[in-house]
Amino acid sequence: MDPRITFTRASTATYYGTQTALAEQNLLLQSQDFNVSPWTTISSSITANTVAAPDGTTTADTLTANASTNTHLASQTIGGSALVRTISVFAKKNTHDFIQLCVASDAAPFANFDLATGVVGTAGASVTSAIQDFGSGWYRCSMVFTSTASIAGEIALVSSASAPRRQSWTTTGTESVYLWGAQLEQRSTATAYTPTTTATVTNYIPVLETAAINAPRFDYNPITQAALGLLIEEKRTNLRTYSEDFTNAVWTKSASSITANTIVAPDGTLTGDKLVENTATSRHFVTTTLTLTANTVYTLSVYMKAGERTTASFGNSSTANWVGGATIVVNLATGVITSGTGTIQSVGNGWYRVSITQTFGPANANGGMIIDLQTTAGYTGNGYSGIYIWGAQLEAGAFATSYIPTVASQVTRSADNASMTGTNFSSWFNAINGTLFAEYSAVVSGTRTMAAINDNTTNESIRLRTVGTNPFFTVTDGGVDQADIDAGTVASNIVYKFVGAYATNDFATSIAGGAAVTDTSGTLPTVDRMMIGNSAAANALNGHIRQIVYYPRRLTNSDLQAITD
Repeated sequence: MDPRITFTRASTATYYGTQTALAEQNLLLQSQDFNVSPWTTISSSITANTVAAPDGTTTADTLTANASTNTHLASQTIGGSALVRTISVFAKKNTHDFIQLCVASDAAPFANFDLATGVVGTAGASVTSAIQDFGSGWYRCSMVFTSTASIAGEIALVSSASAPRRQSWTTTGTESVYLWGAQLEQRSTATAYTPTTTATVTNYIPVLETAAINAPRFDYNPITQAALGLLIEEKRTNLRTYSEDFTNAVWTKSASSITANTIVAPDGTLTGDKLVENTATSRHFVTTTLTLTANTVYTLSVYMKAGERTTASFGNSSTANWVGGATIVVNLATGVITSGTGTIQSVGNGWYRVSITQTFGPANANGGMIIDLQTTAGYTGNGYSGIYIWGAQLEAGAFATSYIPTVASQVTRSADNASMTGTNFSSWFNAINGTLFAEYSAVVSGTRTMAAINDNTTNESIRLRTVGTNPFFTVTDGGVDQADIDAGTVASNIVYKFVGAYATNDFATSIAGGAAVTDTSGTLPTVDRMMIGNSAAANALNGHIRQIVYYPRRLTNSDLQAITD
């Protein structure tokens, strides 16, 4: 940003920069097939595909001890640098209750788990261990540890919850447990399970970053990493509290449950929740309501990612209070809206931001949003399938703006303001004639300003603006429009080059290489500043400024057409 520009915003705000974060990772091979290489066993055997796994498929294996006095385990060795890792496995008791996660190459990391009671037993001093109930007798056992460069991750049968590390004990040959879904990650917590076969998995996610108060947001496309420009938005409020915590009571669960903090969310943190169906024959959804204002346009949005389910519906709860279609249906595998009118935007690593805009009325009443597995039709759930959700937003306005996180109270993001004043402006401005150029993209809705040279009012101003789908070059002197030239038509979120030139009785404009449109009568205003992306603190762009150029002369009409092509 040019150092002569003053930028202000009285709150933090989110945007996409160039940061990425580790998302799904599994460094173990054949994570569901313990009977094939590189898995090996000691004094035990593996029987493949013996029972239903947590995902409902018959892919869980049985680990059975041989009749001997020894350690009894399955293991896999991997390399890498010394760092914090998390190893996890889904386990279920068969004839035996106790397993141990262990690292063979290091004397400290181990943890015992009781599969009958779902309790963590004895663990090494240097580890953090946890057990999570996944239903039907399945538990996910995990251990966080720091170890050497090359490790052997082991899953062992042990005699009790207080067994020592790598216990050698006498078995009869009948002791067995079920195993499924082993995972090793280079971080300090277990995330949602990612299966592997012959290759490891390491995925990264574009990070939704947070800009500090008064810090400009130079936004990037999260998929292509292409620079979009300076993000300028109007003031907005997220009316939905607990926007990332769907376990909270403000969210009502129907024939469903929420597994909290199970997947890396668009902001790079482990805060993505999973909406899981139960086994009822019903709709399976989560919903929330709050009091809304009559005859007001609202936009609802949420981030979604496919899990076992790839179709979901999203929209308005208490549909009788909304004008128009209540919901949209989205395919989270393809990123397509299959029913209804709304928007869906890919933000990387399978996440999509989905939004719908509606008018609420005719009286103040409860309204809200609903996230429905599959469609709005009921079906018989299987008890484990679902989708991932994060970042719900309900805001007054005709389109979704950048995400505003909330917890216990509503949160307002202040407007972005960028301007040049004083000698920073007067040193280059030509009051007799000049040309103002903007390259931008924005939402087509209401009045939007690309750039305005004015006196902090619209009574004395030179503006590049759009009104709906029409771009106007407007020159106002003494509160009277001297020129208000329509340059053509524009669409939402398309990059345009837009220019206006002025001199007394000589105005012209062009957009997207169109022939210059002129006005040959009018006087010039008295101005003292330039505003970028708004006009007199109004008509915010709600989009991106790629560049602003000022020429201290009136360019020819052919030049205007050429520089916008």
